[in-house]
Order: sequence, then structure tokens, then C-alpha cells
Amino acid sequence: MGQHSILFVNTRLDGRSRWKSILNEPDFDVVYATQLDLSVRGLVLNDIHLVLVEGSGVADADIELCTRLRDRVQAPLLLLSENATEEFILAAYAAGIDEFVPGRYSPALVKAKLRAWFRWRQRQPQLVFHYQFDPSKINHMRE
Repeated sequence: MGQHSILFVNTRLDGRSRWKSILNEPDFDVVYATQLDLSVRGLVLNDIHLVLVEGSGVADADIELCTRLRDRVQAPLLLLSENATEEFILAAYAAGIDEFVPGRYSPALVKAKLRAWFRWRQRQPQLVFHYQFDPSKINHMRE
């Protein structure tokens, strides 16, 4: 069983087998879902470490999906989409995504992005709890 839980959401059933082979890594536990699964199934999203969304190419549908996911899960949300217009990317960030991967993305790029997020996740508690403020600098900032 892997140490990183990924919720992979796409709107196309035909891409699922391709992604299953791409994300078949010993340290990845992947739950595959479609947009319909999110409505019908009671997915347990508490233990998800990262959400990976493959966009459909329909801007409004992708933004709506990202908004729904952001409302349901606290994990980082990565969107893969060939729609790379600035308007769409800004709308996606406004919908709650944490990272956008535009254009034709290779399996190697996607895995590198996932591993980078997981490295950040492992360092995050250390970064937050071990940072020391210098009181003299805090007082200086107040002036």
C-alpha cells in the first residue's frame, strides 16, 4: 500500500486505463473517479493527500468540477488541461486549484509534479512548526 493517496478525477472513461498505467507506482494509492462518481458515490475524501483532475476541454464544466472538489476536499488540487487561455487559467485558480499543468503533458511531467507536491507536503509541518521569529525583527516591523 502506497504512502500517498491521490484522487484522480476525469470526465472521460476512455482515459482511465492509460492513467492507471501511468500512476502505477508503489508509493501511490490512487482512487479513480468520474464527475458522476462524485455525485453518486459517497467517496471518503478525508484521507486524500492530493487531487489530480484531468480537464475535459469544456471550460465551464472543468471550472464547475474544480469548484465542487475544492468545497469537498482540503488537499492540493492539480488541474491538467489543454485549455491554456489566460481567462480559463485565472478562472481555474479562482475555483480553488493549487496548480495548473497546461497543454500536452507527459507522464513524466505529471509524476514529477506529484512527487514535488508530496515532498512539499512532507516538509510542510517542519517548515511551519520549526520556523523561529526573531523578536527584534518583529518589533522593528511594528514601527
